[in-house]
Amino acid sequence: ALLTHGSNAWAKRVLDQRGLRHFFKDSHILGLEQYEFQTKNKSELPFRAILKALNCRPEDCILVEDNPANLVIPHAMGIETVLV
Repeated sequence: ALLTHGSNAWAKRVLDQRGLRHFFKDSHILGLEQYEFQTKNKSELPFRAILKALNCRPEDCILVEDNPANLVIPHAMGIETVLV
């Protein structure tokens, strides 16, 4: 799944341009507008939204992120986190 601070349309365009779109179901690409414009470093809502989209429990997921500030909340929720 892809959870981004960009818009859903932007994320899909980037995935298309990179030839990666076929790896993601549309329902597993979540843009900022799909979680009430809440930021990943200040709200659980983005992570709750992606867990719901995936029908997944926090302890069954891994979040890969390039910003350490965006790892604090999901880690506290029980999601395994990886900084790249």
